[in-house]
Amino acid sequence: MTWRRFGVLVRQLPRESATVRKILGDHAEWTLDTHLLATAVDAIRAGNWQRGGGKGARPKPIKRPRSKNDGVARYGRPTGRPNREVVAFLDQFKPPRKE
Repeated sequence: MTWRRFGVLVRQLPRESATVRKILGDHAEWTLDTHLLATAVDAIRAGNWQRGGGKGARPKPIKRPRSKNDGVARYGRPTGRPNREVVAFLDQFKPPRKE
């Protein structure tokens, strides 16, 4: 068997296989359909809670498997600059206000 053939076979393993479960962890059981269904259920529960006048505790979303960064997107490295300095820098790129 060639390495190419081996790679093709590994990439075609079903999500239920031990190899895929070892690589993906909890993500192996969550397909796109499962994520969409959980999102729909969360939206329905939140809508029912709102229509009920918001009485009681707000419904918690269905727990989903998280990535290593726990779902928080981080880009670049922190600069250590205060927020007001960063906002002032970004404000210079805003289009001028029309009056």
